[in-house]
Amino acid sequence: MRVSEAVLTAVLSAVCIHSASAFAPTPAAGIITSSSPRHRQTDNNIYCPPLQAGPPIISSWRYESSKGVISGVVSNHPTISDGERITTSPIKSDPSNINENLVVQTKSGS
Repeated sequence: MRVSEAVLTAVLSAVCIHSASAFAPTPAAGIITSSSPRHRQTDNNIYCPPLQAGPPIISSWRYESSKGVISGVVSNHPTISDGERITTSPIKSDPSNINENLVVQTKSGS
């Protein structure tokens, strides 16, 4: 699955890192899925992340330098189910600075 503008911000993480509780909450709206039980759903299906929700996390990731994209397994995303494999649109960061625990942004601003 290719996700271009749906990934707002991502934290690149090592497989052993599963928490982003140190990050400030990010506002988001979307549909709740059964694989996201920690999220609350309102009567009109608006996604309501908990206050401690951080940015989406991409684990088991790799940087594809020829395309400037990152692909991996996402969790903590407002509209994509945890465990789904995604590919970002091209990222803004300098390729030599791509590393674990880095918050990245795409060139399109998402």
